[in-house]
Amino acid sequence: MKELQTKVQNNNQQVANNVLNNLQCEKAPQIIINSSIDQNNEIQQLNTKISDLQTQLSDFQLTKEIDERHEREVQFIREQMKAIMKMDTTGYTSELQRQLLDSKEQIINCNKVEQNLQLQIEKQNKQLITLNFNNSNFEKQIQESNQKLQWSEQINQKLEQQFASNEVLHMSDQIEISELKQRIDEMKNEHKSNIKKIQQDNQAVIRNLNKELQKFAGIEATHQQRLEEQRQLQKNVIDQIQVANINEIKELNGKYKQLLAKMIAKESIVIQEIMKKTNGIVETEREIESNIAKIQNIQRELKKQVKQQ
Repeated sequence: MKELQTKVQNNNQQVANNVLNNLQCEKAPQIIINSSIDQNNEIQQLNTKISDLQTQLSDFQLTKEIDERHEREVQFIREQMKAIMKMDTTGYTSELQRQLLDSKEQIINCNKVEQNLQLQIEKQNKQLITLNFNNSNFEKQIQESNQKLQWSEQINQKLEQQFASNEVLHMSDQIEISELKQRIDEMKNEHKSNIKKIQQDNQAVIRNLNKELQKFAGIEATHQQRLEEQRQLQKNVIDQIQVANINEIKELNGKYKQLLAKMIAKESIVIQEIMKKTNGIVETEREIESNIAKIQNIQRELKKQVKQQ
């Protein structure tokens, strides 16, 4: 473009010099002078048009700088898009993840409590088994005592039968039989008292054991309720994290689409402007070439007129 402008300026200067030389020639006819003046006016008009074209080229240069600045803005937008695409979404959910870790830790603690409760229940079950075993032994003792009581009653009946069958008994035998009967009665009473005491002790132990079992059942129910609450809390936290991640992805996708649409729109405008400027440059070059051709034609006409003169 600069070479073309230099060439036009040189041609203009040459034409101007030729016109001046022709005007200074005293033998030139008036028609050549007038023609030269017209041609000089036309050359000046061409120079003015070339100057206008140069101004348009300067404007295009300014537009080019604007386009370059716009290209830098587009590049900045692209870098932002890359940063968004590489963005780590975990930063948005750190608080929810911390809550999830806390809930997991609470569930682990609940599991430990549940294990301890299970051990205590197993211990109580072993005590219950031992109590049942002791109760079984007590029942065996009661059965043995009942057998002894039956045996004593049988002896007492035999003694009474023998006492009734004998018409005359010695005083010492009567005393011995009376003492034996008294001893048997004492054994009966003692046996009944022992059975009653064993039954009372067993009932007390069973009541205490039932209370302990009810207490552990309540603790286990409370633990199960807390465990279920922790599981529900963990589920809620996971759901919140999933919803947050989905919302963040949607938001990032929306931002990406908006930036992409803006970038495409700006690039489309830039491309259209560049096409317009390119078409203008082509037209300008064609016009400059046409002007150069006209100047060359004028120069040839002037040379012919000078030769004819």
